[in-house]
This record gives sequence, structure tokens and C-alpha cells, in this order.
Amino acid sequence: SVPLLGLGFHWPNLSEWILLGGVTAGAFFGQVWLTRSIQNAPVASVLPFAYLTPVFAAPFQIPYHLLQGTLYGPPVVGTVGGVFTGTFRTISDLVGGTFDMAASLAPYAKYAIFFI
Repeated sequence: SVPLLGLGFHWPNLSEWILLGGVTAGAFFGQVWLTRSIQNAPVASVLPFAYLTPVFAAPFQIPYHLLQGTLYGPPVVGTVGGVFTGTFRTISDLVGGTFDMAASLAPYAKYAIFFI
């Protein structure tokens, strides 16, 4: 991020500090709980759930982009653009999450013959 300082520096205001604190706390506790779950269970049964993050975030994409487009875009075009952007991000996150989960489970496909 140091090379990007040439583009300008913006000191966060109070609401941005609160959001940064929330993201930091969420990331910290998420990492701690993921590490604890890996300690207490087999890794192969825990790590596929780490790829579900896009699935859990998907329902928030459309409302977030709708609000952002409405507040910062032209009156009608911003709202419609926000809906399209949110829909595209939701679909791309879900498809990407599906491919991530499939890739993480691919090494175990050789054992599928035992369950047929």
C-alpha cells in the first residue's frame, strides 16, 4: 500500500474507524475460531467450510450495491446500476465459491468409489 500513498491519503473519520474496528474484530475472531476448529477436528472436514464465505456474503451484495448506487449515483441510473452490480457480484461470488469448494474437495474424489 506504500506505493499508493502518492495518490493521496485519507484519514478515517469516526464512522470509518468504527467500521475498521468491526472488520478487524470479525477477522480476528473468525481466524481464531477457524484455528480452534482445525485443532479439534480433522482438517479435511473443516477447511471446505472456509470456502463458504462467498455464500454467506452473497445476500448482502444486492442491498449494499443498491444503497451505494442510490446514494452516490444519478437518481434512476444509480439505483438500476446498483441492482445490476449487486446481482452480478452475487452470482460471481456464488459461482466462484462453488469452484473453490470443488477444487478443495477434488483430492478426495478418489475415495468416492467407496460410497457408491
